[in-house]
Amino acid sequence: MTYNRNWNLTDSELISRGALHEDELVRELTERLAYYTDRSLDSAIRVAVYGSLRRGMGNDGLLSGSELLGTTGVEGFEMYSLGAFPACVPTDGEEMVQVEVYEVDMGTLESLDMLEGYPNFYDRQRVSTVFGEAFMYFMHQEPEGQPKVIGGDWVGHRAAQKTTGIIDRGVYA
Repeated sequence: MTYNRNWNLTDSELISRGALHEDELVRELTERLAYYTDRSLDSAIRVAVYGSLRRGMGNDGLLSGSELLGTTGVEGFEMYSLGAFPACVPTDGEEMVQVEVYEVDMGTLESLDMLEGYPNFYDRQRVSTVFGEAFMYFMHQEPEGQPKVIGGDWVGHRAAQKTTGIIDRGVYA
């Protein structure tokens, strides 16, 4: 089956903007679902995680049955601390966030969607990694008043907090 992959908006943007009439929206979302379902059967589902899902962090148990492919950087995102967890926001700059890339099954992806509040809190998109394309969760807008995590490494950020005792009162290199 051939799919129209020239989607200009994410699923949540389509819905929130009311960009299409109901029948067009249903057709577009049905086509996207078929595309992702076919891809998940033909190739691995990969996710790039940068915060509480990384090894040693609070939610890493959700990925315990998944294969860790490795750690890498993903360009085009800035990381902000929301306190107990981070958020990444797309940027036009050369900023980079550190991610772990996992191969997951559909059930795990659905669990991650629930944890991340997809599509209402975080959205997700495919990003390019050295391990192939992977889904990554992100926010569309910079979280107002939240500190930026310089260097985009949540594990390093949390380690610095433990060492210094400073909890999100500044940025960490």
